[in-house]
Amino acid sequence: AAQHGVIVMNLLGLFQSEHIAIDIGLQSSLTKAGMIGFGLMSCATLREAIELGIRFLPTKVPFYTIETTQNDGVMVCHIREAMPLYPVRKFAIEDFMVAVWRLFESLFNPMGQRDERSGIELWFDWPEPSYYAAYASSLPVCRFNAPSNQIRTPARWLDMRLPTANEATARW
Repeated sequence: AAQHGVIVMNLLGLFQSEHIAIDIGLQSSLTKAGMIGFGLMSCATLREAIELGIRFLPTKVPFYTIETTQNDGVMVCHIREAMPLYPVRKFAIEDFMVAVWRLFESLFNPMGQRDERSGIELWFDWPEPSYYAAYASSLPVCRFNAPSNQIRTPARWLDMRLPTANEATARW
């Protein structure tokens, strides 16, 4: 965690811009997630992938905890800090949430042939940053000044079969 904080502080100092977190998050992919990404893409449904991701989150990204709730047709992933992230909190959460959205998008659309962004929303607990407008067309709907940091997905997606599902690989 300390090394990650130093790297982030160096990035922020080098680029002199907070928006670098979005740039990094947008480059995320299932293959970048390594073996966990391989496991995610082998799951039968988004629900299974979310459960697997939460189970192994501490091995890859120990900075957060994720709790899920479901109501009114929406599944909400509540993103909480597992440890204090100040002074890189905004950067870290923004990068993580954009990266998770990209993973969700990749699970439904591994070949990049259609756009699945329309149902996912990212909720951030800080005011809209000045650079957001430049990224709005590359991101799902984002809401700011939210009560907490959340990734919101239509609940109907949870049990849809993923195109890359492989039962034998998922068991492995």
